[in-house]
Amino acid sequence: MIKMDIKQFSMLRLIGKGAYGQVFLAKKKDTNKVYAIKTLKKKEIDKKKQAQHVMMEKTILNQAKHQFIVSLSYTFQSDKNFYFVLEYCAGGDLFSLLRVKRKLKEEQIQFYAILIIHALQFLHTQKIIYRDLKPENVLIDEKGYIKLTDFGLSKILLQEKADSIVGTPEYLSPEILNQNGEGYDYKVDCWSLGCLLYEMIAEQPPFISEKRDQLITMIKTTQPKFNFPISDELKNLIVSLLQKDPKQRPSLMEVKEFPFFKNVEDWQSYLLYKVVPPFLPVIHGPEDVSNFDPEFTQQEQFGSPSDGSNSDNRFPGFSGNNSSQ
Repeated sequence: MIKMDIKQFSMLRLIGKGAYGQVFLAKKKDTNKVYAIKTLKKKEIDKKKQAQHVMMEKTILNQAKHQFIVSLSYTFQSDKNFYFVLEYCAGGDLFSLLRVKRKLKEEQIQFYAILIIHALQFLHTQKIIYRDLKPENVLIDEKGYIKLTDFGLSKILLQEKADSIVGTPEYLSPEILNQNGEGYDYKVDCWSLGCLLYEMIAEQPPFISEKRDQLITMIKTTQPKFNFPISDELKNLIVSLLQKDPKQRPSLMEVKEFPFFKNVEDWQSYLLYKVVPPFLPVIHGPEDVSNFDPEFTQQEQFGSPSDGSNSDNRFPGFSGNNSSQ
């Protein structure tokens, strides 16, 4: 089998940036198929001791086959970078949608909530805690449905509890922050779901501060404010998901029974794409990037990832091919 490397792809556009690398729209030269390629700089990964998370992300993406989770086609590496070759979702992400729409109507929030709950439930059956649910990580495909992406902070739970502090500060649950030795479980994803539902109607997360210490104190001790129009049903759901004590927080199965979802006749119909999405993205061809943040996509000189030789020596087992093409 031919060894994969970045020279087999044409880098078309920058579509995102993270702490350790970038995401590009790219085209595979021999098939003309477009992908999203996530590049991670080994130098940064080494500096922050994140290699274990990179390998975990690969393991989880190989394991988590679901229509609402982004699919992985290839992984490979060079001396300088790790590469994840992922399916491209041209509809953008929930972050970009919220930037345009500001806030969503409750029936629209319900649609996205149902899809996210389906995805999280699947992950939890696979013993995977997502740990990074936020608008930027909820991609929108050409059908207007969602796919979760970015599993760099996710964890396969081999024992009853996890105990490391990872995640985006605004969406971290109190039990992740407490470090009281009790650890945490899948309920941290329920907390993040509550934060996301709040943001979809309030235009901002429930707890925000420019000072990290103050933000952590707010998450641990204060209640979210509801000084905007909201139904009792949605408010009750959010308040329940944002219970400080995870034992008081509903499970995803219990969430489905809340009055906010009382008009949902068939949860399975969402898995079959039978429900009309609130927004159908406008997509002008397979290489369209107009639904992503122009801060990235309008960079003319975005710079392809600089590479060294193609070497597997330090991280055997990372490179792989999941694609039929």
